[in-house]
Amino acid sequence: TGSLPSELGQLTALTWLGFNDNKLTGTLPTELGQLLALQYLYTYSNQLRGTLPTEFAKCTDLIVLSMWRNDLIGTIPTEFGLMTALQGLYLYDN
Repeated sequence: TGSLPSELGQLTALTWLGFNDNKLTGTLPTELGQLLALQYLYTYSNQLRGTLPTEFAKCTDLIVLSMWRNDLIGTIPTEFGLMTALQGLYLYDN
């Protein structure tokens, strides 16, 4: 339960980060955009809200971004087009 701490952005060597099927609330920290080595990010099936941070576009090694079944709103940032390694983008049920 609770929110994702912005300090996660300091774990710059992370390649995989998963917080699925919990009761996480709050918004997605923009600091996750500092995880330049990140390849897989799973935060599906929580209660996260707000918009997708444009800072995520800095994660150009990201292969899978899975954030379905949350309370996210808005549009997909055009900057996400910079994530050329992205093979899976799962945002349904938001």
